[in-house]
Amino acid sequence: MLPDTMDKMSFNLAVIPAGMGGRPDLISYDVYGTTSYWWLVCTANHVIDPFEELKAGKTIKLPII
Repeated sequence: MLPDTMDKMSFNLAVIPAGMGGRPDLISYDVYGTTSYWWLVCTANHVIDPFEELKAGKTIKLPII
C-alpha cells in the first residue's frame, strides 16, 4: 500500500481515546493488530508531528486495509 493511493481508499472515522494521544503506534495496534502501521495513521491524517497533532478526543481517518 502506497501513500499516493490514499485518495482511492475507504476510511473509518475514529476518536482518539485518552492514553493514545500522540501515539500512532498504539492507535495502529488497536486498529490493525500491529504497531507497524503507525505511518499509515499519520499519512492518512496528514500528520507531521504526532505529539502535537494526534490529541485525545480528535477525530481521525483510519484506512480500511
